[in-house]
Amino acid sequence: MLSDLELASALSHDRVHRVFRYKFDASLVELIVRQLKYSTWRLDWDELPKPGDHVYMGLSPDGQLFCFGVAGEVFVKRWGDLTEEERRGHEEYPDRESGVATFEAYYPHRRGKIGPTTELAVVKFHPILFALDNDWNPGIRPGHTVYVEVDW
Repeated sequence: MLSDLELASALSHDRVHRVFRYKFDASLVELIVRQLKYSTWRLDWDELPKPGDHVYMGLSPDGQLFCFGVAGEVFVKRWGDLTEEERRGHEEYPDRESGVATFEAYYPHRRGKIGPTTELAVVKFHPILFALDNDWNPGIRPGHTVYVEVDW
């Protein structure tokens, strides 16, 4: 978690913030809002955020924004070497096979090549503001949008 000072720095106008956009399946939106999911694992990346960089979370496949936040801890590690603490904040899978199947659906070009030795980028994030309607759907609709600020 970011300390109050780190969070204030992340939101400061005195610092240049890089922006990273991540897409999430609709089934994960409520977990993110309820702060049960605050970590994303990525298999393909060109660049990774640093703590304090801005993170825009959108709905897959079109990227419609539903959450703004800041990046926390970021690291790369082999899937099979992740500790329980490092897995915390990510959705759980009943077994390794279902986790692999989920990632193969997200990354079809990696089908058959995902396993315990696959390197993952782990990005922990801190939600700041959500844009959702009353049915947990992302989007801004006049008179129908609920904004929830997260108190750290």
